[in-house]
Amino acid sequence: MKIAIMYDMLENVGGGEKIAIQAAKELDATIITANLSNDALREMNGENLEIINLGKLPNHYALKHSLAIKKYYNCNFSNDFDFFILMGNRAVFAAKNHRPNLWYCMSLERAAYDLHDFYLRNSPFLEKPLVMASGGIYRNAHAKFALPHVERIACISRNTREKLKKYLGKEAEVIYPFHEKYGNGFSTGDYWLSVNRLYPYKRVELQVEAFRKMPEKKLLIAGSFRKGDPSEKYYKKISRNSPENVSFLGNAGNQFEMQKLYNNCIGLVATSIDEDFGMSVVEAMAAGKAVVAVDEGGFRETILDGKTGFLVDADVDDIVEAVQKVS
Repeated sequence: MKIAIMYDMLENVGGGEKIAIQAAKELDATIITANLSNDALREMNGENLEIINLGKLPNHYALKHSLAIKKYYNCNFSNDFDFFILMGNRAVFAAKNHRPNLWYCMSLERAAYDLHDFYLRNSPFLEKPLVMASGGIYRNAHAKFALPHVERIACISRNTREKLKKYLGKEAEVIYPFHEKYGNGFSTGDYWLSVNRLYPYKRVELQVEAFRKMPEKKLLIAGSFRKGDPSEKYYKKISRNSPENVSFLGNAGNQFEMQKLYNNCIGLVATSIDEDFGMSVVEAMAAGKAVVAVDEGGFRETILDGKTGFLVDADVDDIVEAVQKVS
């Protein structure tokens, strides 16, 4: 059976991208994607995979994602493959021309669904009408042009399953991603680690402020932003006045370099709002490291509070207390 995995964009190193690449390896599948970054592909050890690139997209956030939806809706590889796994909120629009199909939902489009109000509150006044309109346009397009053609849905966590039921009225089977164990859990470094895409809903500012109160401890933040994207503004905001004991690494390098970061850290800090799953938390625990995470979303499904880490309120002082306990 020839399988194609259609994944929105392979332009960054992230949890979703790693899952897509690992699935392609396990299933001997071809990845169909857009805005392919060969550097990101190499860093995730995916350079030997068969990749079909739908082409370059512009940096402008709204234009980029609109054109990605158009590319997936109009493309047709139905004669080239026997089965299609749709991963992402752009790739799902390919369902019309690609059957049989399975939508593996790692996260609903958060700016249109569960975090729509968060984005609205945190947008500049003049951008609020655009945020409100774009959320509605996406929801309508999703309901009209994507969902009617999806044959079956699986998702990454129970948390995501509840969101699918709440916002779309859809049932889904939970298929957790996996991660191989690496490392022995013995800390040889002197730093805490944070691994995130640098978007506002990741609440990295909580981590920065927590470590401002602990100048004797170091925090390394691995994660990138995209030019012309809301992540760029957020990165500039949180890095501008960060304390000396907090360092932003950007993309930390290939999988081997990330593994070294996990193996040598004291623990991981994770603060994302209602995270759908949280791959970085699983990666840290695969290295035998404790995790301090907010008591929300998918973190509740993977962390045993008080045993493999601490689940805390999204509060700077609570994060400080948990970090000190682990340390």
